[in-house]
Amino acid sequence: MQRLADDEWKVLMQALPGRVGARARQGGNARRFIEAVLWVAQTGAYWSDLPRDFGSWHGIYVRFIRWAQDGKWEGVLACLDPQDPRALDLHALVQRYLHRNNTKHLSRVMRAS
Repeated sequence: MQRLADDEWKVLMQALPGRVGARARQGGNARRFIEAVLWVAQTGAYWSDLPRDFGSWHGIYVRFIRWAQDGKWEGVLACLDPQDPRALDLHALVQRYLHRNNTKHLSRVMRAS
C-alpha cells in the first residue's frame, strides 16, 4: 500500500473540511484517517481488518460514511492525480458505498408504497 507523501498531504490538508460542527468526540489524526480509508480502498479488505495502527476500524468506517454522505471525498479526490491508482480505488470505494446505500433506501421506499 502506498502512503501519502508529505507534499501530497500538504495539498490535501487545504481541501479537508474544518472542525466546525464536527460530530466526533475527537477528530483524531486526519492523515491517519485518510490513509486508513486508502488502505481499505487499495486492499479491498473488510473495514474490521484494518491494522490497529490506524485506530478504531469502526470509528474510521463511521467517519468514512459521513464524509461520503456529505460529499467531502470529492475534495480529497480533486487533490489527487486522477490517474493515481489510490484515487481510482478511493473513488470506487465511495461510489460502491453510495450506490449500495441508495439501493437500500430505494428498496425501503418501494416496499413502503
